Amino acid sequence: VRIWYPAARAGSVPAAYMPGIERLHSSTGAGALSKLFGPTWSSIASGELKSHSYERVPMVPGAKFPVLVFSPGGGTTAIAYTTQMEELASHGYVVVGVEHPSEAPGMVCPDGHVVKTADEFWDRARRDTPDAESFEKEITEAEAADVVFVIDRLAGLGSDRESVFYSRLDMNRIGVFGHSRGGRNAARVCQLERRVKACLNQEGSFS
Repeated sequence: VRIWYPAARAGSVPAAYMPGIERLHSSTGAGALSKLFGPTWSSIASGELKSHSYERVPMVPGAKFPVLVFSPGGGTTAIAYTTQMEELASHGYVVVGVEHPSEAPGMVCPDGHVVKTADEFWDRARRDTPDAESFEKEITEAEAADVVFVIDRLAGLGSDRESVFYSRLDMNRIGVFGHSRGGRNAARVCQLERRVKACLNQEGSFS
């Protein structure tokens, strides 16, 4: 996941738009990311493009913050929605972007290893489902489960004295939103998870 939150102060240097990008250059995900970002990819890949966020800075002191969990569109990454995530964080939300392992074009984990696009998963899913509707339903169920898992882990972070989020997450005010396939994921999470109080489906068709 990627987490954006209201910061007490800025750091010295803005965070890279895509942290760990140097580890993706030689991966199969680099081609997918290049197609996703188009002409902007060269600025991202070189590290020239910076975000408006800062890494490992303290949170604004005071009350607990409501939590928004985001599911990106099919075949993309939460990083592609950075502007939206930063805007929401600036209004007092902790915003959690989920990178679905089945769909993300390439993920760099905190320990540095790269998770590649799950081509075998997609081939098997298409082969084992009878039609497009069943295929989409299977993917939605799997990715909704990802989001529920993330909510469970956030509850743990809020109780962890070693975490920057200790006693700072208002788990009574959780919203889930997503775009395209992520929008369908968000809607499904709201059917499954009573802890979620609000749901937004951005252009996620159910046809």
